[in-house]
Amino acid sequence: MKTSWLLALAVLSVSVQVQAANLYYVAPPAQPNDYVWATGVSNDGMVVGFVGIDKYSHPIQAYRWQAGSPEMELIPRISQTSSGSMCFGISDDGSVLGYEEDGGGYAKLYLADPQLHAALVTQVPTPFIGYAYGALSGDGRVVAASPNWRWDALGGVKALPTLGTGPSDVAVITRDGGVIAGMSSYKACCWTSQGIVALAPVSGSSSSGAEAITPDGAVAVGYATNPSDNRLPMPVLWKDGLVQIAPLPDGANRADFMRITPNGLTAFGIGSGPAGGDRGFAWDAVHGSRGIYQWAAEEYGLQLPLDNCFITAVSENGQYLAGLATTTDNSQFEAFVIVLPEPATALILLSAWPLLGRSRVRSLRRS
Repeated sequence: MKTSWLLALAVLSVSVQVQAANLYYVAPPAQPNDYVWATGVSNDGMVVGFVGIDKYSHPIQAYRWQAGSPEMELIPRISQTSSGSMCFGISDDGSVLGYEEDGGGYAKLYLADPQLHAALVTQVPTPFIGYAYGALSGDGRVVAASPNWRWDALGGVKALPTLGTGPSDVAVITRDGGVIAGMSSYKACCWTSQGIVALAPVSGSSSSGAEAITPDGAVAVGYATNPSDNRLPMPVLWKDGLVQIAPLPDGANRADFMRITPNGLTAFGIGSGPAGGDRGFAWDAVHGSRGIYQWAAEEYGLQLPLDNCFITAVSENGQYLAGLATTTDNSQFEAFVIVLPEPATALILLSAWPLLGRSRVRSLRRS
């Protein structure tokens, strides 16, 4: 009996060391921005890409943060005449995909290596002056950009097929570049080597779009407009050829998913109520939709900062999350990175669950 109890204590000791997530704050850039938005995080969590945004939600400047750095680094622009730049993604080795708007309806797509040496990839027309989407595969070999362009070093720039004459938007690309997800002619879709595939529609919805996808391309998340009011988006998930509408977070009448964990089990999004005021939330099949504060506290014992929190980037291995916290009036912001336990931790905890009960370990570390 004593031996069993000591074994239980030993397991408890191991789990205390490995189950706690850690929270790190990222110093804001010296240049003035209304806020910064995390757009990508490398697989080792050492590099995070950000974009500085003004009060009109226009991108101002791309930034990169490396673990151990005192603050974000400005990613140099390749053209001094560009009206703004943005970081679209981070590859596994920390290279950055960025774009610059040249003011003439074209976006300059460039790759900056880990030493921030930037090289032009290509120029593509943007669907709207001053705004574009793009994505970088985890292996750094494939670039996708709005409205419907794909680039790799062997084939150069190629136009992706569309579902009609309506607009298209590229949102995300899998690690190997094999699947690109987004929207075409107001329908959520995926592009593969076989062409374009429309994702399952929500009956009565006027438009939908995929915003994130798992590395294996099996699960996508995004939005579909509410059939009863097509001005209001709903968070949706596509899997096995079917579409699932997720519940709205408390107090929200509109929401959409922005990111998903690699295992497809947890999705992160933004919701808002009739009076406005964006709020971040997390969804999973067991708990439904929870505010980011509740999710972080219940799952990992973390106390997140300020009033509103959003998870806006997830590493390909799912261990690193990057996000933004703001005050209600947006007068103050904090960029942060959450380091989650490795998957093996969950197995240790599950095996020890009958012995450990429902105790939680709280850990908040600030660097």
